[in-house]
Amino acid sequence: MAKKWLTTNQFERTRLIAVEDPFLLKMLKDSFGVSEKNRIAEKILIKKFVISIFKFFFIRILFLSKYITLIFFDKLRKITNFRKYHDMVRFKPDILIYTWVEERCFKNKSFQDVYFNDLASLYSRNGYKTMLAVPVWLSARLKKRILDSNVHVVISSYFLSILDCLKTVLTIPPTYPNGNKKIFFGDDYTLLFSREYLLEITSMAFLTNLLEYYAYLNYFNSAKKIKLLIYPFENQPWEKMLILSSRKSRAVKKIVAYQHSSIPSLLLNYFIGKEEGAHMPLPDQIIANGEYHKKLFFASNYEGVDIENGGSLRYKEVLKFENKNVVLSSKKRILVLLPGVLSRAMEILYSIKRFKQRDDYEILIRLHPDLPVDKIKQLIIDIGEKVKIDETKNLYEVLSQTSAVVHAGTTAALEAYYKGLKVFKFMTELIDLDILSDLGLDQEEIEDFSEISFERQVLSHKEITNILVEPVKEKVWLSLIQKE
Repeated sequence: MAKKWLTTNQFERTRLIAVEDPFLLKMLKDSFGVSEKNRIAEKILIKKFVISIFKFFFIRILFLSKYITLIFFDKLRKITNFRKYHDMVRFKPDILIYTWVEERCFKNKSFQDVYFNDLASLYSRNGYKTMLAVPVWLSARLKKRILDSNVHVVISSYFLSILDCLKTVLTIPPTYPNGNKKIFFGDDYTLLFSREYLLEITSMAFLTNLLEYYAYLNYFNSAKKIKLLIYPFENQPWEKMLILSSRKSRAVKKIVAYQHSSIPSLLLNYFIGKEEGAHMPLPDQIIANGEYHKKLFFASNYEGVDIENGGSLRYKEVLKFENKNVVLSSKKRILVLLPGVLSRAMEILYSIKRFKQRDDYEILIRLHPDLPVDKIKQLIIDIGEKVKIDETKNLYEVLSQTSAVVHAGTTAALEAYYKGLKVFKFMTELIDLDILSDLGLDQEEIEDFSEISFERQVLSHKEITNILVEPVKEKVWLSLIQKE
């Protein structure tokens, strides 16, 4: 749009374009002849480059101190948890399931995988040895909880050395050769690529993902033979490190990714370009949770990757819902489902803060696992007494006591929809990541909490099977290893 405005004189008038990013401003200026006073972009860019140099070294020092300390304490834990550590080294699983561990996964000392549910039990009942694997960045508290639980587990950080940490901080992401400009549809985007490169080399995420590679390479080299590696699929950088380490070690016969959630049409990490897949580490097979997503993957350039519908491991409880409207109580409880993007979540919280509380409304807030809990909790405390945090581990329990939900794009809203609840979509200024909108499902759009109304009746809810809640296809999951 900016290019069209800048390169046409259809209206013969001065155009004002507000640009927040200095890299983009410099690109527009150089490419399309944008007039700019006082060379603001150049001055800000010089400042950003200087800050990036400082940040580059600071992040690496911080990273080294964090993970060398982690390795030290992990060595102490190996002594105090010798049986579990011995189990990691000696136990030779047929199937390794990489999963995320959260507080809601635990009930006393029992671990329940909220992403793969009973998949490990399915394989165990059929005579296969299974083991869980967890991310390298797992907190000390959650490490202790899962080590004390009832499962075989690989703590990946136990397989790290100080040398791995040093190799990580000394690695700089490769860049394009000098003089190799990034031209896209005739325009030079080299400066914007430079911005992304600066973000990458000053990012803790790059270092953590690379360390994950070394941790699992060491583990796979010790494990030798694993018939099947399964992990939750989002096409994120850490997945590529897991795939690369398993293939370099040659310890894993087959890599399978499970599409564990819904996929909005603008969640672009799932949609790869025609030539991108040839250069991207991808699994051997993707298991979709329904026919809807299976067709989506087939249309998204995953050439060379087998795609199957294995049903929904994570959301099988939704099948027990009665697909009818709930009867609203006199005091209406509104469950606010905060998304995982902090800026989007903050926008919702500030709207709640402006909202004049009503005696017949109660607002309950449920946090996404990716949000900084302490920061969000403090904001909620500042809002007022009538706003509470939902501490319930099981979403379905709180949905059964809820009149309506407010969301800004989350799979939990789809679960609420299927439960028969009234759904309000909070319209933020960011990219729309709402699966309900993609499916044309009935919900009310609001820009402020003052717009919430229960006067309009909830329309009859469409069936959403084959999207999220298709029954688990055990034969598909068993065939993954039986074919070996």
